[in-house]
Amino acid sequence: MKSSSDNDPFVFRTFSSIEDAKNYQNILAESDIQSNIKDIPPGVDMSFLGSTAGHEYELQIHRADEDRANTLIAKYEEAELIASEGDHYLYQFTNKELIEILQKPDEWSKFDYRLANEILLERGEEVDSDMLTAMKNERLLDLAKPEKSKRYMIVMGYIFSILGGALGIAIGYALSNAKKTLPNGEKVWSYTVQDRKHGRIIFGIGVTVLSILFLLKITDTNPNKLLNHLIY
Repeated sequence: MKSSSDNDPFVFRTFSSIEDAKNYQNILAESDIQSNIKDIPPGVDMSFLGSTAGHEYELQIHRADEDRANTLIAKYEEAELIASEGDHYLYQFTNKELIEILQKPDEWSKFDYRLANEILLERGEEVDSDMLTAMKNERLLDLAKPEKSKRYMIVMGYIFSILGGALGIAIGYALSNAKKTLPNGEKVWSYTVQDRKHGRIIFGIGVTVLSILFLLKITDTNPNKLLNHLIY
């Protein structure tokens, strides 16, 4: 008897291109495994603030189909390895370039990652499991480092928030709350502690100024008269 969790969707694979996602979806569909592709855009905070994080496409399946899906994909990738022997573009890569693929698996497909390892073995460059684990951990540490925000974006955030613009609030919220997901699923802050502090201040100023402007509007109070009254 299947539990309710068996029918819960989960992320089976993540791709950087919609074409690869659809290709795997079609392979699963041929064996009557239902799947769904979820479009994960960089997000307003990432794209607006100049982040290098790109589009991702999650291929989701039911938990109950996981074992069967893994078996199908393993057979497909094995066949692809055999079919592409000597003909795939990765065979033109130098050993150094192939090792870079192993160092950055999040930037390549699982097939490319596996083939790069196979080619290195064929060339006598053995990469053992300990080395792969070390590469993986080093990559995670590198990806977990906070990104440097652009100084002009912080300045613009302060300006827009003081002027009472929603754009300033958006910049402040993005700086203080943006997170990125590592290949292992862990979520970490996108920006440094100092940048997040700026974000909270920008957000607070923006909300305060916007609230004051809103109150002035609904009470039909002239801001200039109010300012003169406060000064004199």
